[in-house]
Amino acid sequence: MINAGGGAFTDSNGNTWQADTGFIGGTTTGSPYDVGGTVNDPLYYTRRVGQSFSYSIAVPNGAYQLRLRFAEPFYTTAGKRKFDVLAEGATVLNDFDIVASGGAKTAVVKTVNVTVNDGRLSLFFDGVVDNATVSAIELI
Repeated sequence: MINAGGGAFTDSNGNTWQADTGFIGGTTTGSPYDVGGTVNDPLYYTRRVGQSFSYSIAVPNGAYQLRLRFAEPFYTTAGKRKFDVLAEGATVLNDFDIVASGGAKTAVVKTVNVTVNDGRLSLFFDGVVDNATVSAIELI
């Protein structure tokens, strides 16, 4: 579990999220705000953002559920930020719009199934309209 753009974090359930690691590109940002739909605001208001960036994370080969966590801190109207997410080379989110999916300043979790065959989870984020962003990455 990775707190994208942030430091190590222990959530309200006692789960430990490790500091942002395994990334190439993008920048980190975050400032406190009230994130709807969660009591773990700091997990969502820190984030990695950029036109394109990637993660390569060492994991055992196997089938997983990948949970990507997002919150849109700025835009309140759908269509202002859209991006694609690829996992293991396959598009898992196409023209993803956080506001359209759950609203502004609200926690949104997207879960997809992935299979890792090379010992590394490979994720790629690509901005379509404005920059791509992610707040946390969880592999189950």
